[in-house]
Amino acid sequence: MAGSYRVDPDLQLVILEITGETNIQEVLSIVAAIRREISPYLDVLIDLSGITKSEVTPAQMKELAREPNPENPRRIAFVAVRPDVYGRARAYQLVFESRSASSNVGVFHTKAEAMKWLRPSARSAAT
Repeated sequence: MAGSYRVDPDLQLVILEITGETNIQEVLSIVAAIRREISPYLDVLIDLSGITKSEVTPAQMKELAREPNPENPRRIAFVAVRPDVYGRARAYQLVFESRSASSNVGVFHTKAEAMKWLRPSARSAAT
């Protein structure tokens, strides 16, 4: 897995990109790094469109969604092209939303769709 993240200060957004093959240990490692190093008050764009193979199971995604989350209105947008990866992101969304009174997680097929949801006034800045 190649995973990288950066903060776009203009959009106040963490952009996480995962490409290649991945498994839950790699995902947990990058999530831990982001939690250690990045403000919990930034929205997050998780670009999974470059994943070629995922060993992450729906059950693992659901468990990740059950982890304690910061008490703020942070929004998380997933971008996934592969049907299996999209489905796992949706599993995360459903479990996350079942624990919350609001809908702060979105799953999209393109970065443009995700950015429109995250930053309606921004014009595809993360594409």
